[in-house]
Amino acid sequence: LRDVSPNHSAQRERARHVLATTVQRNLLPVWFAALAFFIAVVALFAFMKTFVITTGTSSVGAFFGAYAIVAVALRTVAGRLPERLGIRRTLGVAMSCYAAGLGVLSIGNTSGQVLAAGLLCGAGHGYTFPVLLSLVVTRARAAERGAATAFFATVDWFALLIAGPVVGLVIERMGYRSAFVGLALLLVGGMGFFYALDRDFTTREESGRTVEIS
Repeated sequence: LRDVSPNHSAQRERARHVLATTVQRNLLPVWFAALAFFIAVVALFAFMKTFVITTGTSSVGAFFGAYAIVAVALRTVAGRLPERLGIRRTLGVAMSCYAAGLGVLSIGNTSGQVLAAGLLCGAGHGYTFPVLLSLVVTRARAAERGAATAFFATVDWFALLIAGPVVGLVIERMGYRSAFVGLALLLVGGMGFFYALDRDFTTREESGRTVEIS
């Protein structure tokens, strides 16, 4: 690991209340994108098995095998790509991949389509999570990074709390196809909120302060 010289001015900063950190202007877009992403991930992990059992399409192992292989490959082989493309641009591409995977899954009726959905979702997950965490770390004040990352984890757990019941109800009332389409639209909406709220934020943080993904 590369050692980073301490920023003495940042060390002298006093941490604000955790609520001040969570409503920090340049972190708000990240929370919207993270909530949408975590809900989609939780719902997919919770209901993929029942989807396969109900539809008789492909297998859980094939889907998550493709999902895991591409996610791990991107992080290990192309971990520096987000730095080259730009963190914000990479987030849009990654979340779009996950949304596309859910879209393919909503119409998938063959093993090949389910496998393609797994590859797309895995590619999206491979970059979305570390990029979101990188944005949290780089945008939070040095004295408040612990609070910011803790709230990021809280968003994940909140998604775990609500995704199962809400998406399960949608599946019961409207079916798996509608649920997957709804999750894809949620991702698109979260991504839209991110860029709409973040459009005035400068991208100078991407040149030198970005956390390397590994």
